[in-house]
Amino acid sequence: MPLQALTRGDDPRQRQRVDEALRAAARDGDAHTLMKAYETAADLASAVGNAYAAAFFLTHAYVWALVAGSGAADRLAARLQALGRLDVDDMLV
Repeated sequence: MPLQALTRGDDPRQRQRVDEALRAAARDGDAHTLMKAYETAADLASAVGNAYAAAFFLTHAYVWALVAGSGAADRLAARLQALGRLDVDDMLV
């Protein structure tokens, strides 16, 4: 899903920097950088009021945080839970 389609109304230069970071991190297989870039994309989407896009990118950030073994996974899970997109209790069963 392209950033442009999901984050209308934001700064196109910032969106382009995030898009380039996502592409480079994906090409390099860098899970930590992918996590950070997806979280930035989520923040951009949230800033322009696109909750669907924010949740989409935040979910990707969370997955890459898990892949990277990052402590940020807990924080990202809490953000997803606050959006009603993740039920941690169901995961613990």
